[in-house]
Amino acid sequence: AYDYRGTAGALVRRAKLDRDPAALGLLGDAICRGLPRRCPRYRRAVVVPVPLARAKRRRRGFNQAEVLAERLARRLDVPSVRALRRVRDTATQGSQTSIAARQANVAGAFALRWSAGRRASPHVVLVDDVATSGATLCECARVLRRAGCGRIDAIVFARA
Repeated sequence: AYDYRGTAGALVRRAKLDRDPAALGLLGDAICRGLPRRCPRYRRAVVVPVPLARAKRRRRGFNQAEVLAERLARRLDVPSVRALRRVRDTATQGSQTSIAARQANVAGAFALRWSAGRRASPHVVLVDDVATSGATLCECARVLRRAGCGRIDAIVFARA
């Protein structure tokens, strides 16, 4: 939705690092701006947040992607499903210096949360706060695609 440089990046850092619920609310409002309620394109979609490492979630008290996903799901009148989980902690993507390093950092870091017997969704909307190289979103999409999910879109608040 926005360029990470400047105000958008400051807002993301304030929401995550300062644990500011008002800033997180602004992120959520901004991610929904421009999307009509009950948009036909997303009629059969499920919204899936990118999972956060357990230690980060404990420290922060929330997963910003989950908060954004829940707000977006309400806006679109579709379910928000925590379909993915982290199976290993990774270094912060911002600390990686190349796209190859970012891809290697998240390779194999995610798995399905649901059992093998559950039917995959035909349309998934992945949600995260920031995309830089897209490595995290691509790795999450790879796991969902292997599970049989059809169309996979990604919506983020900011692009770095």
